[in-house]
Amino acid sequence: MGGLMMAMGYVAAGLGLWWQIALTPLLPAAAWWLGPWVADRERHSRVIVWGCGLALVGGAALTGYAGRVTVLQAGGLDAVWQGCVLLGVLLVVLRGCWCAVRQSWLSRNAVALLSLAALPMAWVLPWMGRLLQGIYITELFGVPLSAVNADAVWMYFAGVKLAGLCIGAALCGLAMAGWARHAYWITGSMAYCVLVIGVFTALMMLAAMVLGLSSANTAAQRTAAQASAGHDLSSFYGISARRVCVSPLEKDTAVQPGPLPTGHPVVAFDVSGDETWLWDPQRAQDSSVLAESTLRVRSDQIVTRAVAAHDRSCPSS
Repeated sequence: MGGLMMAMGYVAAGLGLWWQIALTPLLPAAAWWLGPWVADRERHSRVIVWGCGLALVGGAALTGYAGRVTVLQAGGLDAVWQGCVLLGVLLVVLRGCWCAVRQSWLSRNAVALLSLAALPMAWVLPWMGRLLQGIYITELFGVPLSAVNADAVWMYFAGVKLAGLCIGAALCGLAMAGWARHAYWITGSMAYCVLVIGVFTALMMLAAMVLGLSSANTAAQRTAAQASAGHDLSSFYGISARRVCVSPLEKDTAVQPGPLPTGHPVVAFDVSGDETWLWDPQRAQDSSVLAESTLRVRSDQIVTRAVAAHDRSCPSS
C-alpha cells in the first residue's frame, strides 16, 4: 500500500490542479483502511488510528510527489536514482549496526568504547589532514607543504573528511556483523564469520582511505584545467592559488628550472618565506606530471600582478 501511495503521489505531481484535488479523497480513505495495521483499534480511538494511517499514506504520497518534482526540475532520473540507492544502503547499514549493538557487549560498554575512540582523534585528525594537503600540494604540484600559508582549521576539516570515510567503512563492517548475528550465522561458525568480517572491514577502510586521498588528485587536475582555461582557481582545504603575471626585478633572476615565464599568466600559491612557487600551465601541456611544471624563484627578485579571468597574455614589461 505504501508503494501504491508513493506511485500515486508521483503521478499526481505531473497532473493539473483539478486532477490533484479529485485524487485527494483517496488518501483519507486509504488511511482509514491502513490505520489498523499501525495502531490497534481496541487500544486507541478511531481518530488516532485514522491519523496514524493518514501519516503513513500521506508520507508515502508526499515522497512520490517530491520525487516527481525533483525529476522535473533536475531534468533526469540519475540524481534521483543515486539518492534512492544511497538512502537504501544507509538504511541497511543502520539496521545492521542496530542488530550488532542491541543487547551486546558493545552496548553495555558504549561509554568506555566511545571515550577510547575519541582520545586518538586529537592526533589522528591533524595527521590525516596534513596527509591530504601534502598529496595535493607536495606530491602533485611539487611545493613543500611547510611553505604553504594555510589555516590550521582547514587541516582539521581535511582530517574529518578522511576520518569520516574510514568510520563509515567501519560501520559497514559492523553492519555486516549485525546482519550475520540477526541471521544466526555467528553462532554456527564464530571464527569463520569473524575472519570474513574482519577482512571485509579492513578492505572497506582501505578503499575509503584511497577514495578520500584520490580527491587530492581530482582537485589538482581541476586546478590545472582551470589555469589552462583562464578561469578563477578553486582552493583546496585552505590551500589557495591565483593566476598572476610575473615581472623580474633583476636581469639575472635565479629560477629553478628556468626560464621565468613572463608572457603568459602562471599559478602562484599563497606561500610564506623567501621563495615564491609558481606553476606554469603551458609547460604542463608537454608533460603529464604536474610537478615538472613547478618553478621556484626568490620573492625579492620578482613582482607579481593578479590577472583578470580569461586573460591569456601578460603585458610586456
